[in-house]
Amino acid sequence: HYGVIYAHSIHIQNTAGAHPRGVEFEFAKRLVDEKTKNYYGCFSRTGFMFSYFDFNTRILGKAYSLSYFLEPNYRLGNNVDFFIKGAAGLSYLTNPHDSIKNPANQTYSLPINFFMSVGTGLDFKINRHISFGLMASFEHNSNGGFAQPNRGINYPSASLAIKYNPVDNTTP
Repeated sequence: HYGVIYAHSIHIQNTAGAHPRGVEFEFAKRLVDEKTKNYYGCFSRTGFMFSYFDFNTRILGKAYSLSYFLEPNYRLGNNVDFFIKGAAGLSYLTNPHDSIKNPANQTYSLPINFFMSVGTGLDFKINRHISFGLMASFEHNSNGGFAQPNRGINYPSASLAIKYNPVDNTTP
């Protein structure tokens, strides 16, 4: 992942221009049966992902997230799928607001935060087991208002992926 902090409030302009970088690991199950197709109108992937982001600014620190995701897939051709991905979970953020140690961080004030992500992209099948993905997403971390300040961290990102499926990655 490579992104940019969206400084949506005057109170967090000190984080504008930071470029978060991250990696993500997923454990997923592909649902390519007729029951799934008939019920949802598409096939999908679902599972858990662990992500790590370095926000590229001392003010914000780093984030470690664990989340559940759902990814509907739509076949565009023999070797290309379009997908939409949504994820929700929890993050551990390393440098919360502290009136003495980190007063500049007005985005979050607790180390544990909610994590949400939504994105879309394309998967290009290389062979029956490996695919290459391109994705654009919008990530968000917030403590849900449990403590102040809590303006949240918002960052759109672009990512590249290599996906391995031990069974078969063919979309019917």
